[in-house]
Amino acid sequence: MTFFKKALSIRSDDFSSTFGMGMIYRRLGLSEEALFWLEKCIAIDASHQPAMTAFIQVARDYRHPRVAIALLERVIETIGERPALLTALGQIYVDQGLVERGRELLTRAAS
Repeated sequence: MTFFKKALSIRSDDFSSTFGMGMIYRRLGLSEEALFWLEKCIAIDASHQPAMTAFIQVARDYRHPRVAIALLERVIETIGERPALLTALGQIYVDQGLVERGRELLTRAAS
């Protein structure tokens, strides 16, 4: 982690270091920190599938569904709709009992 912090102090938008931080925090079970760094990764490179997958997995498992919804919606607003993001968001809405909203997002993800 020290290496990544040093690299980020030199270049704050370094993708590899940002991704590394997100994955370390994810591995440690520190979801808030992992989500912060993985969201930053996606903003730098939305095409990086491992970062997207890790972000979605942490968001789906996050203990505060309303925060996860807000994070997913913010990423969608930043990079545009992606089926995986819409699916994760739709699933959280369904899990929270907001079935119609969830179904709408899942339908958009599938089309």
